[in-house]
Amino acid sequence: LVVTSDVVVCNLGGDQLERWGIGEPRIRALNPRAIVVNMPSMESHGPRSNWRGFGDMFVAVAGLKSVSGHPGEPPLPWGHQYADFSSNPFHAAIAVMAALHERERSGDGQFIELSQYESTVALMGPSVLALGATGQAPRPPGNADPEAAPHNFYRCAGEDAWCAIAVFTDEQWRALATFSGLPALADPAYASAAGRRSALAAIDEAVEGWTRRWDRQTLAAELQTRGIPAGPYQTVPEMVQDDPTLGRHHFVEVEHPVGRSFVVHGNPIAARRSPPAVRRAPLIGEHTFEVLIEVLGLDPAEIAELAAAGALE
Repeated sequence: LVVTSDVVVCNLGGDQLERWGIGEPRIRALNPRAIVVNMPSMESHGPRSNWRGFGDMFVAVAGLKSVSGHPGEPPLPWGHQYADFSSNPFHAAIAVMAALHERERSGDGQFIELSQYESTVALMGPSVLALGATGQAPRPPGNADPEAAPHNFYRCAGEDAWCAIAVFTDEQWRALATFSGLPALADPAYASAAGRRSALAAIDEAVEGWTRRWDRQTLAAELQTRGIPAGPYQTVPEMVQDDPTLGRHHFVEVEHPVGRSFVVHGNPIAARRSPPAVRRAPLIGEHTFEVLIEVLGLDPAEIAELAAAGALE
C-alpha cells in the first residue's frame, strides 16, 4: 500500500509506523513520492509519546476548558469530541494539500509530524495573546463578552425557552431601548458601552424581565428587524424539522447497508456549478477486497491466505 499510495496517514500511537516497520526511512525507500502524516496524540518521542486520548482529553490539556464555561463552576464536557472534527482533521487536510502542491514542484514526498495536542493548542491563539499582553490568565467568561453589553441568553415564554441577544454598538443599544416595556434602559449611564458593561447585572435583569413575555422565535425576528443581533435557542429536532432557513433542503436522507436511511446534514459549501454530493461514509473495512484486488493486484489465493492469518479482521 505504501508503494501505491500518494498519502499515508496514521493517527495512532506516535511510534505506530515504526512498529509496523514503515517508519520514515522505510517509507522513503519504498516510495520517495509518498506524503506521510503522522498524528500522535502528544508526540512521537518524549515523555508523552505513549499517551492515548480522545477529543475531550485534548481540549482539557490544551486549555480550552479553562477559558470556557461559567466562572467558579467545574469544567463540563461539550457533548462531543471537539478537536476530533475541528483543528486536528483540518490541519491534517491542509498539510496534505500543501505537501501535494509542493511535490508538484519538487517531485519529492514529505514526512509531516502533526501532534493532535499541538493542533488543539492552535485554537488557543487569542488566549495566549491575551496572556502575553496582560500577564493575566484568561478565565471562563460565562456568557459575557469583552465588547458587547448586554450579551447573554435570556429566558422567554415557555419551558426551556431562551433567546440570545448581543449588543455591540451604541446604535444597537438605542434600537433595543425603543421597545416598549424597557424603561430601565433609558438611563443615560447606559449610553456608552463602558457604562453598560459596568451595570451588566442590572441590565440583564431588566432585559430578562421583558423577554419572559415573548415567544423566542418572534422576539429574535423582531430584534433582527431593528438591526439587533439575536437568535432563538433551538433544539436539534427544531433545527432539523422546523428551521425556515435550513428547511429540508439542507438535510439529506441517505441509505445505509443496515437496511434503513439516516438523516445527515448537507454540505454548507453550496457550489452552484458543481454542487457537492452528500454520501454516507464507508463502513470500516467495506472496501478491503476492492483495495486488495484493484490496488494491490492480489489473487484470490493470496487473499484467502491473508484472511486465514487474521490479517483482514
